[in-house]
Amino acid sequence: MSDIEQTIERISKNVGCDTAALKGRMDAILEEQQEGWLSAGKNEEQCTLLALRVAGRQIKSEVDRAKKSGCVIYEGMYVSVPRYKDWAQLSYNKFTKQLETLPQDAREGLVENGTLVMFEYDPVSDGYIKTYNESLARKDTFVAGFTTTTVTELPKGTVEVNSNLHYYLVWNSTMPTFPSGGRNFKYGEPRPASEKDRTCLFFGRKQGSDIWDMHTFKFSGALAEDEPVSFVPGTIAMRPARQGSVAYAKPQVSIFSENTDLASNFPADPMGIVKEATPHFLEGGLNDLEGFIDNHREDKNWYDLWVAMNLEVVQIDPRGEGKGYIITVGDLDIESMASPVDIYIPDSHAHLIDFGVGSQMLVVGQGWMSRDDEAKLSVNGWYCTDALQPTATEGWD
Repeated sequence: MSDIEQTIERISKNVGCDTAALKGRMDAILEEQQEGWLSAGKNEEQCTLLALRVAGRQIKSEVDRAKKSGCVIYEGMYVSVPRYKDWAQLSYNKFTKQLETLPQDAREGLVENGTLVMFEYDPVSDGYIKTYNESLARKDTFVAGFTTTTVTELPKGTVEVNSNLHYYLVWNSTMPTFPSGGRNFKYGEPRPASEKDRTCLFFGRKQGSDIWDMHTFKFSGALAEDEPVSFVPGTIAMRPARQGSVAYAKPQVSIFSENTDLASNFPADPMGIVKEATPHFLEGGLNDLEGFIDNHREDKNWYDLWVAMNLEVVQIDPRGEGKGYIITVGDLDIESMASPVDIYIPDSHAHLIDFGVGSQMLVVGQGWMSRDDEAKLSVNGWYCTDALQPTATEGWD
């Protein structure tokens, strides 16, 4: 073992991380800073040691910050990264359509059972008649019923059904206090207009552990807007739940750092990991998707089921400057009648497209049936398993 390898091993133990994580960070710092350091008069050995010290301090700072926040460092890779869902927006869209056509007594029934608060324009006072549940307004234990009062203006956060009718949904109407005894800040309050949520599958382990497993990572609010790249090794700080394999992201702490050196620690390659993790690897690819949907869409956990398959790249199209690519993939079987699937690659992931048409890709996603009764696949993760390099004449097509 060389002197630098011994130093890496010693520092990794001191900061509480894997040697591959430390070396990966050191290499990234060297790539970014070495030219400037050499220009400043340092030799290559001094540059390496400086990069190692900086890497160690950065990781130590991240580990300390994670511990203070209640988070732990996970190392591994994302396997499935679905689109985020805005649950509040979905609910508001649903009720806006309903309220447009519901009779008055049905609208009042929604107020009575604590679903929403309603505001109707009053031409007499030039204000609004507010219809609400009195127990929720007082933050008392819920009692069904409604009452009215007149207000001069609409409160912030109301949604317009039409010029004469506005409303907001009640965030919570069932639990005035938490089990701990503290006041439930959602009880009786207006539900926010947006509640973004992204739930990802992450194959990895807690740093320092030897146990590899599939974890469920949950991101909410602005954190849900970031789209992590799939099948790229790295580390991230997350707050684990008390039980199970669920962990929650925390602002300014849960930031994924790519580190390809960690790949050497994985128990298998991505294909092997996925085949071990899911009972639904479709050997026939997209051709098997309709049968899978028919067999499982009545299952209780249908919306949590994910499939994987090996497909072939048939086309790669740029989406425009700074917009990434569309990769079209299809079955390897030339006789398959299944329609190809488009994978949308954001510009932030475009650097991973270093392969051409004819390459093979491991694809992870969720199946569903269209209104035309055609099997569809929403792609949540991908990895190139057999790369063919694009040629100058081939371009991306």
